[in-house]
Amino acid sequence: MWIFRSAADGSDRRQDCRRVRPITSPRAERSVCATNCKNFARQTPSASVSPKPGATNYITARGAKRLRDELQKLRAANAVSERVTELEQILASVHVVDPPDAPSSSVTFGATVTVKDKKGATETLTIVGVDELNFDRDAVSWISPLGKALLTADIGDWITLDDGRSAKIVKIEFKTGSDRSE
Repeated sequence: MWIFRSAADGSDRRQDCRRVRPITSPRAERSVCATNCKNFARQTPSASVSPKPGATNYITARGAKRLRDELQKLRAANAVSERVTELEQILASVHVVDPPDAPSSSVTFGATVTVKDKKGATETLTIVGVDELNFDRDAVSWISPLGKALLTADIGDWITLDDGRSAKIVKIEFKTGSDRSE
């Protein structure tokens, strides 16, 4: 699995990305390079860290629902914990991004992207917000180098990683509700 999470200071570590930048990016190049992508490994994100004050905190509708459900369960159990406070702060700061109304040939926030490498191996990745990385094994932060590389691509494009590996985008779909795909 190709997942890389850079540290908030931009150093080369496998942790959560916490720098928030606009989603928009140029589509001029069809072969994009994800920086610092040496040793991709499946990692469980460390403790949640909020984006910088004033930065937009994007999340998918599925991710927001899961956070609301978790908060509701904690409140129902009369839990008084740091997690309750953390969830309240996260939910107050998020900007929910709904999936597009029509199928898209471009990768956008919330997309589940299937890529195929030159050897024929496929991998499925879902581009999500920093507060929902723990929900799915295929989650990739939209502000990680890999997430940024995917967000500049269309179906059929090749994504070239720093370590020389390349993968072609063969399918783009969107998860909704509790379903795995639309």
